[in-house]
Amino acid sequence: MFLSVILLWTALVFLTTAPSSRVMALAPQTLYARRHQQQQQLRFTTSTSTSKSTTRIPSSNYYNNRRSRNEYSSSTTTSTAKATTTTTQLASAKILPIAYTGASGILLYKAIVLKTAASSSRLVLIAISLLSLFNFSTSDNARIKSAKIAYNEKTYPSSSGKEKQRRQAAITYRFAVRVKIIGQFLGLIRMILSKSTVGFMRGGAIIMSSQLLYFFVGGGSSNHDNEGNWKPLSDKAVTSVLCIDAILVTAALIAASASVASDTTTKLFTITSGLFAFGSFIGSLEGIPQFIKAIKSRTN
Repeated sequence: MFLSVILLWTALVFLTTAPSSRVMALAPQTLYARRHQQQQQLRFTTSTSTSKSTTRIPSSNYYNNRRSRNEYSSSTTTSTAKATTTTTQLASAKILPIAYTGASGILLYKAIVLKTAASSSRLVLIAISLLSLFNFSTSDNARIKSAKIAYNEKTYPSSSGKEKQRRQAAITYRFAVRVKIIGQFLGLIRMILSKSTVGFMRGGAIIMSSQLLYFFVGGGSSNHDNEGNWKPLSDKAVTSVLCIDAILVTAALIAASASVASDTTTKLFTITSGLFAFGSFIGSLEGIPQFIKAIKSRTN
């Protein structure tokens, strides 16, 4: 049983982190662009030094050739920089799926082998394990890549106008995504290191609190799509998500305080922990389509 679980999670780590064919194709293209750029710069330098050593006035053809070389060199440099940036972003994006998948596997392992945990605690561990695998590993990966594109490529520093608003939205979104990811990892680590039901539920509360904090710092109004375009969420959508996350945080905290064994607290713990696990299961189900899409894009 344990061996099958380990093999399953090893396969998931490989699938969620294996580079796609597009990434593999970028490397030789980038290398070719760099070599071609160096050759063009060498030719241009030789031509410029030769023209400076002569005393005759350059003809109009020389200026035309020089202008075309400059334009070509500039376009080559831009394409090379974009290819290098894309490769770097895709390479750095492997870290999150590995971390979330690893945390998911550890939580599932704890749910299986932890004999002292109640059935409700096992349910919470399994729910967060699935949430980390199917939702966090893909959605946060897409968010952090979108934030990088918005900040590095789609916007630039400006002092006024719409460009300033777009730039500020990109900065806010990048900060909100980082806050969300850090909070989720703190909660996952708390659950992994804990050996008691109180620690499990407090870790779950930290995870859901990071969702609230994401919107409190402006993640909804500064939301960007996968292409790095600024597309803020509506106030109605933000309010509904905040209400759901607030209910889950409250349920986790109540379950943590009601984990002491007694007739009344046991019933309260069962209800609140079950509510928290149910909300986490819903979140994992919402992330399955994007997870499958990410797997297909890496296997093609």
